[in-house]
Amino acid sequence: AVDNQAAASPNAIHSVDGSVIDFAACRFKVKDMQAACIHDSIGTHCANAREVFPIMKAVYMEDIDSSWLDNEILIPNGVPSLASRGWLPLDKKEFAKTKHWLG
Repeated sequence: AVDNQAAASPNAIHSVDGSVIDFAACRFKVKDMQAACIHDSIGTHCANAREVFPIMKAVYMEDIDSSWLDNEILIPNGVPSLASRGWLPLDKKEFAKTKHWLG
């Protein structure tokens, strides 16, 4: 049981990474841009490079609910919420101002 509990948080985070990539791939397709999804990263032709940041930013701003991980995965499985461990939800107003980020 201890191994399952230890694996819950990293596996949940990785599933969110996968969801972000999935949402981004859908947005790439709408713009008729080719993208290669590699683990939790996206690659595209260098001519499309300037489009990647706005697409990824839109995914975080519009597609991802920051409480989803706590409410749907962690708490129902008896794992303490991220908030209870000092993690704050994404401040979308501040994130909207970003010009660069690594995430």
